[in-house]
Amino acid sequence: MGQPIEAASDLSSTVSVLVDDAAGLSIDFTLDGIQFTAADQKSGANLKSVSQAVDGKLIHVFVWKSPSVKIARYDNGPNQFVVPRSLQTGGDLLKFVDLMVHEAVHAAFDLQKQHVLKVLDESFAYVTQFLYRRLKSGKGNPPPNDKVLMAADKVADYIIGQSQGSGTVVVPDTILNPLKEAIKKDGMYKDWATEITYDGAEAKPPAGEVGHPKRKPDSKALKHGPVSGSHASRFRTPGTYGIG
Repeated sequence: MGQPIEAASDLSSTVSVLVDDAAGLSIDFTLDGIQFTAADQKSGANLKSVSQAVDGKLIHVFVWKSPSVKIARYDNGPNQFVVPRSLQTGGDLLKFVDLMVHEAVHAAFDLQKQHVLKVLDESFAYVTQFLYRRLKSGKGNPPPNDKVLMAADKVADYIIGQSQGSGTVVVPDTILNPLKEAIKKDGMYKDWATEITYDGAEAKPPAGEVGHPKRKPDSKALKHGPVSGSHASRFRTPGTYGIG
């Protein structure tokens, strides 16, 4: 199903470092009563736990066999990241890192055994991605014709504006709802109401599967495979990467 992949244990340290870079930022916010943070100073899902899980081989790293595939994804069944082959040569890390942050959010929820609707899962991932962009460069730069990315950037902007160096920013419905509605109306997220049952990452050998076997059978990931049904096309201009 989809594009073939192969194990790339040599990339584990690279992926860990990329996620750990984001874990050092001031990210601490709540959407619909669920908290997400960068570091592990608080209970709940956080980016630091993902880099630690990669280091501890609870999460494995694979690459697409084809160098033309520029998509990153997290597969929560076998607990693995699948990343572009160009990372093995250290290519385009800066273009890739915020997408790695996006996928790391899904991994963080998996580690916490979070049950969450797809629309909220993706909301967290996009908001964290744009928080990373803004905190690292000062701006999000979403494509102006992309309602999902524009809405995610506005939530990120709100969180940064409300942050005072400490405390969790609770995002109100008036700020979050435009993002959720944009995801619901996006043809790539017809399964927005799917409940994702993340159930943790236990120590096990890399499986090499692609997909989300822990999700319900009607999940888009199972129907469309690893390289479609995402916002990858929105980033897939020459030299850029996308989300699987």
